[in-house]
Amino acid sequence: MNFVGSIGHEDGIAPERTFAYGVCVGCPEQKEMSDLLARHGLGVSKGAYKIIVSDCECFSFEDWRPEGEWTLDGTAARPEVLNADARQVSGALMKAQIRHWLGIYDGDQNQMDYLHFDWPDQDPQQS
Repeated sequence: MNFVGSIGHEDGIAPERTFAYGVCVGCPEQKEMSDLLARHGLGVSKGAYKIIVSDCECFSFEDWRPEGEWTLDGTAARPEVLNADARQVSGALMKAQIRHWLGIYDGDQNQMDYLHFDWPDQDPQQS
């Protein structure tokens, strides 16, 4: 399984890094989404077509998909850091009632965890 445009070996990221990828749907536009995430406990800043989660080592929401759908991308040097970051992001989305899934992978793209809210119990990337 390869994630085109996501974080992986071909991007020069060290193979021991872990990464996360996911999608959230039914989302508002960027300003409202930023405000919503902040209200639910995340420190955020806005960039062009993205929301950066400042509380995490490296985590962002990107608005490249159809309206109302954001991709989630994250990475960390240590699995336990990314796991904590991903759980914090997923928890904020759950509190905001935003439907989402988020897979956590090691540097060899083996799935380590799958977090979701109001989504099937299986990672859509594994189907």
